[in-house]
Amino acid sequence: MTFTKSIIFLFWTTFHVFWPFQHVLCASSVARTEAQSFNLPFSIFQTVSLARLERNQKQDAKKVILQVSYNTFPILESYDEYVLQYIEESGFQDIDFEETYFGENGVLCAIMDHSNEEELIGTCGFKRIDHATCELRRMFLKLEHHDRGIGKAAIEFLIGLARQKGYKEIRREHQRLRDQKKEVQAVQAYEALGFKKTNCWDGAGDGTCLLLSFLP
Repeated sequence: MTFTKSIIFLFWTTFHVFWPFQHVLCASSVARTEAQSFNLPFSIFQTVSLARLERNQKQDAKKVILQVSYNTFPILESYDEYVLQYIEESGFQDIDFEETYFGENGVLCAIMDHSNEEELIGTCGFKRIDHATCELRRMFLKLEHHDRGIGKAAIEFLIGLARQKGYKEIRREHQRLRDQKKEVQAVQAYEALGFKKTNCWDGAGDGTCLLLSFLP
């Protein structure tokens, strides 16, 4: 094969090998660009979506939070005693005070199931700590909807929304659970999304503190 023919052959081979791959790269790039736009309402699955929590949904949200927390955290009181104590200690102050999650301060979402009648099955959100940091809050999902990938998808959405709003890092205090095995699995799920264990900040409880820093 002459030198000229070799060059032509090399060009032909490179073109036909790289061109399909270039289309794959372009498609991936477009997908990443589209995935960077995070707006509400947001569809997780065909029958599950995230939407900003409305005022008329607050009571349903509080009921879900109380039920899930009572069945998940190491609580010794009866359910009625727990609810009464929670209310007396202003446990829902952040939800009742709308400025906590309004505008640039953060977001509080209702996780909605549309499979039968529209049902609020959980909550998720984050609040502003300072110009660079926000914190995941109110991460609750009814137990019968666990292990469906809903929680993971909700966290991924919140991470994307936090980045879109210009935050540099997002933190999470994961409270101790009644079931230690599930507690370990939950922390590992956050670590799989890029969170790393860190020293707890002032005001944190006795749970596991996690931090995800966004790359520039």
